[in-house]
Amino acid sequence: MQREGLRTTGWDPAWRRIFWARQRPRGRSRNLSLALLVMAGLALPACTPSAPSTQTIPGGETAGIREEYLWTKTVPGPFQKVLDNVRIAVSTMNFPVINERDYEKSFKERFRQLGEGTLPFQHYRIIETCNLMLALEALKTDPRMGAFLPCRIILFQELNQDTVTLLSVNPEFMHQALKNTALAPVAKQVGRMVESVFELAGE
Repeated sequence: MQREGLRTTGWDPAWRRIFWARQRPRGRSRNLSLALLVMAGLALPACTPSAPSTQTIPGGETAGIREEYLWTKTVPGPFQKVLDNVRIAVSTMNFPVINERDYEKSFKERFRQLGEGTLPFQHYRIIETCNLMLALEALKTDPRMGAFLPCRIILFQELNQDTVTLLSVNPEFMHQALKNTALAPVAKQVGRMVESVFELAGE
């Protein structure tokens, strides 16, 4: 007898009997199966992904967050004041500005050419800084460090917001990503620079 929904052509009758027997667990056998499943579920640990480790950057109400890959901090505006503070801070830390990317201006120019488009923020600026001697030391230690150069401080201000957000790559992530502990001293120096810039930016 062919059961609906199952193609039996070419099957050995013995295998069909075994198959259908397994589809109809009965009585004590079925209860035992359910009990085993429940016990197995209780024994398994919860498979919840762990949250990324974070650490607070000092700064009172404007304290920032250190994440695995990024450091972030929010400071009071206006934007131009924060931008000027960052420029002065990086130079003071012997990390002179080598380039400044004004994405706000670039996007507006592009939108003008297209005849449409709106920005999701008021300002967006990327400050590229570099201590050449420190960069040379890092490249001597591991030429792959060039992938993280130059150092960047990102500043942006969202629409209808008075505060300015600062972003930077976590310096510790650099040598961890390259699996080269010899880069740790360089990462610490860059880390001190970023901490100072974040602290001075809101003054």
